[in-house]
Amino acid sequence: MSGAPVTREDQRYLSLVEHNPAAIWSVDLEGNIESANPAAEQMSGYDQLELVSLNLFELIPEVEAQKLRERFNACLTGSPTSFELQFRKKDGAIIDLGAKLVPIVEHSAATGIFFIARDITDRKQSETELIQTKEQMESLFNNTSDAIVIFDQGYRVTRVNRAFEKLYGWKAEEIMGSVIPIVPEDRMEELKEACREMAAAGAISWPETVMRTKEGMLVEVSVSLSPISNCNGEYVAYAAFSKDTSERNAMEKALRLSEARYRLIAENMSDLIAVYDRKGDLVFSTPSYNYLLNYTSKGDNQARLDSLVDSKDKEKLWETFQFILESKRSARFEYRYHSPGSQPLFFEASGIPVVNDQDEVESVIIVSRDITSRKKTEAALQEAEAKYRSLVEEALVGVYLIQEWRLTYVNPRCEEMLGYAKAELMNKHVLDLVHPEDYKKLIRMIKKRKGRSIHFLFRAIHKEGRTIDLELHGALTTYKEKPAIIGTVIDITERKKTEELIHRSDKLSVVGQLAAGVAHEIRNPLTSLKGFVQLMRAKNQDTQYLDIMLSELDRINYIVSEFMVIAKPQAIQFQMKDLRKIFQDVIPLLDTQAILSNIQIKLYIQGEVPLIHCDENQLKQVFINVLKNAIESMPEGGIIRIKIRETGSREVQITVIDQGSGISPERLARLGEPFYTTKEKGTGLGLMVCYKIIEMHHGTMKIKSRLQEGTTVTITLPVKERLEEKEPGKGLV
Repeated sequence: MSGAPVTREDQRYLSLVEHNPAAIWSVDLEGNIESANPAAEQMSGYDQLELVSLNLFELIPEVEAQKLRERFNACLTGSPTSFELQFRKKDGAIIDLGAKLVPIVEHSAATGIFFIARDITDRKQSETELIQTKEQMESLFNNTSDAIVIFDQGYRVTRVNRAFEKLYGWKAEEIMGSVIPIVPEDRMEELKEACREMAAAGAISWPETVMRTKEGMLVEVSVSLSPISNCNGEYVAYAAFSKDTSERNAMEKALRLSEARYRLIAENMSDLIAVYDRKGDLVFSTPSYNYLLNYTSKGDNQARLDSLVDSKDKEKLWETFQFILESKRSARFEYRYHSPGSQPLFFEASGIPVVNDQDEVESVIIVSRDITSRKKTEAALQEAEAKYRSLVEEALVGVYLIQEWRLTYVNPRCEEMLGYAKAELMNKHVLDLVHPEDYKKLIRMIKKRKGRSIHFLFRAIHKEGRTIDLELHGALTTYKEKPAIIGTVIDITERKKTEELIHRSDKLSVVGQLAAGVAHEIRNPLTSLKGFVQLMRAKNQDTQYLDIMLSELDRINYIVSEFMVIAKPQAIQFQMKDLRKIFQDVIPLLDTQAILSNIQIKLYIQGEVPLIHCDENQLKQVFINVLKNAIESMPEGGIIRIKIRETGSREVQITVIDQGSGISPERLARLGEPFYTTKEKGTGLGLMVCYKIIEMHHGTMKIKSRLQEGTTVTITLPVKERLEEKEPGKGLV
């Protein structure tokens, strides 16, 4: 066919395609573009050569491809089809097309398709904008607070909005097509006249009128009437906009009444009210202002913002006044009024800007209240508070405040007592400071209190981990509208130790009296018995039982000797001695027993150890007793460490550490009591004698022990200088 001559009809067809304003593509059955007219090139942005290398489906966005495929397949059956779809131009822009597919039929079969399209983007956009505008107008009509009714030239209702239904009570379907029902009969002619006037004057309004509701009630409204014209400018209907003014009128009436009331209050109140212009000149003042400060009228020398204000407050007063003028915000301040020959008055004031319609501050209202009495009370209160705070802060007892089981205040003595800084104690839970074994006791005592006061003893944990004994006094109160406990706490640790020493001393006194009597009564017959047994032993060859009797008599004699140490004071001679030399004499005495028990005794001397003013034999008795106890507590063997050092407080500390079985807390508390022993054949007098010897040397002996870990005995003795401060010379045990 390509060699056939072009007929006139073909020429007309080609001219129609080339000059057609619609874009025309010729595509094969697969959608490949075979040709396109200039309008197609202009619409797509591609030239002829670029288009014939593309497939039509490549120019359609993916979301529209399925729609085109369905239309394309339908067209191949021989039926043209029209539709709208989106098209992607060469520059990537998406446009809307009104498209038509026409089959190309040769010999009764479709050989291709004409794709004919027009750009309808602008039309689509206009339609969208029109729809949006219509929706907005519809939304405005239905959601405006103004009641709207539209009626034709025969005054028949054609439409009403929801606000109309709410205000007047009629539903749209009830009055549609009927003469507008809200206008009272005596005002219908007035409405018709207004509609005639609108032909010349346009919209008109009735600021104050009344309309009728469905229930027959008259409501106060303001009405605006506007004509509605057609495309030829002819008035075809009217719209009436009405707003309920009943509430506004009632508010205006109430405002006038309120203004009258407030004026009455302002003129009779004790607070001072004054109005100043921007320059600070007095414009208005209440009678109380004039009475108290002798202000009169504008122009008076005293009728200024800072008149008779204390010189110390003038600068601050003007700064606050300028702040109110510039920021247009209220401000609170205080000032003193100083009238010659009188005491200064203190005032608390609020400055309020008065802003006009141009958003400018035209004046400032200052409301002042006399707080002179309050200031005097506050000063007295501050003075009293300072005194009480000083009393509490410097108190020799701890002062506390507890709320919801947490500390909210402690004085310095509490900090010192517990070892914590104030910041660490604030908001700390009380039970975090109480010894775990006393939790239940503390809670029980608080619950079982009588009245509003509490008093009990308990143990607390110092920050360093040691236990301290405390005596607590408290009372229930209210602080910041919440229940609280306030009171004092006293550290009675030393007091309890003193009481324990007194108790132990009393026991020693009783034991001493008992020992004196028992020793005296036993020793004389004991000497006779022992002499006769020794005589019988010398004459008898079978001495087995006599040896046993002598051994037991020796033991009785030893116990009696211990009694005599307790009961009868013995003169002792204090001399300057070297502790190292004393231990070098003591350790060899116990080495044999230690070796038999697989025990090593090690002596550690730290630094220079000063001489001790002591009785050497008495101290040897103490050290031997302590080391024997350590050896006997280590049946499995081990190491006994002896450490000697001088402390920073001019004392010498001797520490004996064993690896024995340890002593339970219950037994540890009773060590040193007469006749109390942890050993099978002990007398319970050894440690008691040791305590007494160390006490006579003005020292201390402390025992710490843990089961299965061992025992530590710490003996502290003063050096000569300190001992002389207490009691120089000789002593008695």
